[in-house]
Amino acid sequence: MQVSPRLALHRWKSSLITAILALVPTMFIAAQPATAPAPPSYRLFIDPLPIYRYWYWLLLPLCILFSVVYKAVKCESMKEVPRQAISITFWILLGMASAAVGLALVVKILQ
Repeated sequence: MQVSPRLALHRWKSSLITAILALVPTMFIAAQPATAPAPPSYRLFIDPLPIYRYWYWLLLPLCILFSVVYKAVKCESMKEVPRQAISITFWILLGMASAAVGLALVVKILQ
């Protein structure tokens, strides 16, 4: 059975590509050092993020997102949601601030 020149060329190309691809992993494995990688400095869900100085700024997006989701469920029209969400965000932040001042006064009185 006679093999056409195109088929022979195709087989030759595919065998060449297969040989090259077989060498690629060995090239990368040989280039890597034998030492273990360094452990990451931050482990998700295990180590807390260092946000001790500005954690209270995270209350703003928390209140905004909570307000938008709450008002998107409660309002009849989506046109009302932005205005209502801004309003409830303001009231939530005002309530948190007044609770913080009240608790700070209680701590001052009890000390």
